[in-house]
Amino acid sequence: MSYFLAYASWIASSRRSPRTAAARGGVTIDGQLSYHEVALRIDTLGIGVTLLTLLTLITPACATGRHHQPAAGGTVTIGVTTTGAGVSTQVYRVTIEPGGISGSVKADAGVFTRSGVAPGRYLVRLLGVPPECRVDSGAERTLMISAERPSAVLRFNVVCR
Repeated sequence: MSYFLAYASWIASSRRSPRTAAARGGVTIDGQLSYHEVALRIDTLGIGVTLLTLLTLITPACATGRHHQPAAGGTVTIGVTTTGAGVSTQVYRVTIEPGGISGSVKADAGVFTRSGVAPGRYLVRLLGVPPECRVDSGAERTLMISAERPSAVLRFNVVCR
């Protein structure tokens, strides 16, 4: 309704005659306003307010400018290199605890990768190494996944006689 009053006062201040204002789609000051002119003015105002409200609500959600990392977790990559006789047929087992993550990796330049690992401290074990082989720096290692370091890479070097 305030839109109607502002429009009516604009017509009055511009010194237009009621007949000229009505001919241009305006309103008359004499109270000669048709129902359709009032409905049109109110509908136009309602659509404008609705669109402005939607724009105001949607814009902050789209304009954050900040990208969030998904909560899916990090990635662990374990590489194995074995030197010596008969290594091309060997397959080792990798376990990551806690978490119950396990898998197999080929002895000759094999790689095991697991994504979606939750942040935390983990113990990684290389299992199935034959007795005639040794793992440099041990067959158990620890690694850490965090928001700051979402990826971890371990390398096992196995030497067989």
